[in-house]
Amino acid sequence: MPAQRRVPALPAAVALALRLLCPAPCPAADDTRLLDYLFMQANEGGSSGGHVALGFDDRVYAYQRAPDGRLVLERDAGAHVRWLYAVLGNRAIERSRVAVAAPIWERLREGFNRRWLIQTRQLAVEERLTRGAELLALLAARARRVPPDGAAADRQATPPGDDAAASTRTSEGLPIEAAGYFAATPDGAPAAALAELRAAVAAAHGADFVARRASELRAHLAALVPDHVAAPAPPVSDAYPVVMESFADRYAAAVSGLVALDTLARAPGLEPAALATLAEPPLEAAERAALARYAAALRSALVRLAASSRPDFGFPLLVGMARLAAVERSLATGRLVVLDAFPANARRIPRAVVRRTADAARGICDDACADARASLGRFTAAAAIEERVYADLEDAVNRCAELTRGLAERRDVRLAGDRLVPARTAIVRDLVAPHVPVARLAAAARAAEDARRAYTRALDDAYGYDLVRRNCVSEAFAVIDDVLGPEVGPALGARIADPASRTVPHLAARAVGRRWRVAARDVTPSYRRARVDALARAGNPLAVRLRESNVLTSTIYRPSRDDSTFLFFTDDTVALRPLLGAANLAVGVGATALGLAQAPIDRGAALQAGLRGVLWSLPELFFVNVRKGSFDHVPRHTPPNAPPSPGIPPLSPR
Repeated sequence: MPAQRRVPALPAAVALALRLLCPAPCPAADDTRLLDYLFMQANEGGSSGGHVALGFDDRVYAYQRAPDGRLVLERDAGAHVRWLYAVLGNRAIERSRVAVAAPIWERLREGFNRRWLIQTRQLAVEERLTRGAELLALLAARARRVPPDGAAADRQATPPGDDAAASTRTSEGLPIEAAGYFAATPDGAPAAALAELRAAVAAAHGADFVARRASELRAHLAALVPDHVAAPAPPVSDAYPVVMESFADRYAAAVSGLVALDTLARAPGLEPAALATLAEPPLEAAERAALARYAAALRSALVRLAASSRPDFGFPLLVGMARLAAVERSLATGRLVVLDAFPANARRIPRAVVRRTADAARGICDDACADARASLGRFTAAAAIEERVYADLEDAVNRCAELTRGLAERRDVRLAGDRLVPARTAIVRDLVAPHVPVARLAAAARAAEDARRAYTRALDDAYGYDLVRRNCVSEAFAVIDDVLGPEVGPALGARIADPASRTVPHLAARAVGRRWRVAARDVTPSYRRARVDALARAGNPLAVRLRESNVLTSTIYRPSRDDSTFLFFTDDTVALRPLLGAANLAVGVGATALGLAQAPIDRGAALQAGLRGVLWSLPELFFVNVRKGSFDHVPRHTPPNAPPSPGIPPLSPR
């Protein structure tokens, strides 16, 4: 399914067909865009009902069920969607290209993007309310025990992923993002780069600038008064939430600035555990020169930032100082060192799984490190190094280093789908208490917690997932209806009103094909099917298809930890499907019995795989295929239609 950037005009034959077949409102051929309706075929597990998405050029929008049970709109690149579903998920993607007028196409694209922005903001508001409630509860508890005074910032870093420890420490202090990159103890080696920065700040703003501004921030913190905390307006899917700056926002920003100034004054070294290193290859002269240019530009920017009037200057100043010290270490060691940017709550692959899928993990690691080296090349070649270019490099090195260490040290491996942003927290324990009565702080804390609970309940109600009534199909059609209103029929061909077609993915795909103005269709085959076809073209077709028809002799598929137990693939045959399904059913029953016996050893993993094997074999008895197998890893440099290298299967056994 090649990426489609823009189609300014349809071919002449298609344009003529549209004029003959479309009603009067049909778009003119020279003012037509193609809206992509994507149907991802079913596979076992969370994909058993299929999935749908809408594509606008190379941007794809789809509703997904989040772990908390909410239905969340996600935005992704088309290439990544194809890789995720057609390759790793081994699911064919059927694309219907719907001809619509350019203004309609733009309205729909803007409508989906607006919904994504609104929901993203609403989830951020919920997190903001949570942080505010926790801060007020902390200050109220402190006020009952400690008389208000101006205190220094005593910090303790929170290890990434140590959620239990973080929860405990949050009740004892305020987490400050990016403060955890610096050594907490004064006996660490100072960073020469930060000492130079401190001297540059003194030269630009005065020798007493840091002490003077820190004193002003402490006075500001003491004078802050908690305002009334009311729940924001209930979340609405088509209205961007507006939330006024709160007491908690102002307090946390001031503490972050105070910590940043204290760090600048001390010029501490970096915390070794807060770094990621690209061990190979060593830095070359051109790469070292690029790092030195970046450090010089960053130092100048930080001198200006230290005197910024913006209240939230603390976080970028902390990140910038940490990056400056990391560049200093890179130049000193000859190896590229960046900040560890994985979030504290990053999902983890247990070391047992990494060990069990070591070959796949090594393949993923090779891809990640190739990305890191390519990113280093782009950084070095950049005429003017922008912050975005360095951030890309930092992200890529983090992923490479994490996988490399996980394989070498046989430990858990952290994963993150979003862009990595340096934000390692440290807990500030000694806080400046506002000069307000304890009762007022306690009342504000209760009001903030009530507001948080009310907003969370409203979000659950607004975005609750329901398999039958509210899912990826129903919400996609709802957005289209809301954006176009009564124009939906003339704009697309006809409105899809049948309840089943608005909730069942494969019925929705059929309805789109019948009722919308589909100008073209294509299919991205599943990875296994594409590889089988390529091998069949390159060799003996019968021998290839027999060999690849089962999991025992296949050179393409290796059982994934998430797949059920089965023997034969039935997605590429219809006539023999019931017979092969009966064999799969027998294998599933046998695996279930065996799994029951070894449940005390593997904690029921084999038993669950066997039971799922029985479940997904039953539809095959009635000519229906759901299960197709999936892949833990496929090397990205191997195109789906390329035959494997002689003697080297594309996926190594677990």
